[in-house]
Amino acid sequence: MKSFLVVGEIMTRRTAALLLIAAAAAAAQVHKSPMAGKWYPAEAPALEKLLDRSFAEAAKRTGETIPRKMLLGLVVPHAGLDYSGAVAGSAFRLLDNPKNVILLGFSHQRPLQGVIAPEVDAYVTPLGSIRVNRDAAKELHFASLPEDRLCDHSVENQLPFL
Repeated sequence: MKSFLVVGEIMTRRTAALLLIAAAAAAAQVHKSPMAGKWYPAEAPALEKLLDRSFAEAAKRTGETIPRKMLLGLVVPHAGLDYSGAVAGSAFRLLDNPKNVILLGFSHQRPLQGVIAPEVDAYVTPLGSIRVNRDAAKELHFASLPEDRLCDHSVENQLPFL
């Protein structure tokens, strides 16, 4: 049995969205996150500063932390980074360069059944591209839908932390 790193929100029965992320360069079919400039800064320097502040506040609140190998799961808030960045930073700083990350979130836009992977090759944020591991989604037997049916801040607000 394979183990996968799961990062995200606690799922409801009716609604779910899934991103399988692997750090890599941009691929052919990309989705530029519309959350940039709304839920987090649109410019890389401002976003880096906000993330640095989030991780610093997390360290101040919870003390020093050593990244954990073979970490299987985290529960992370999905509010705007100005509001929940320190709490999200407390979780994401536990990651130790995983090969894959599964982000689970729920749809605020429409009811969805099951776990659904986006039909994109990469997401683009102000900090660069994050490749979606579509092969892993197929291996896990997840359904897929076009990204415009899945796009939601519950997942996309996690991307800058990766």
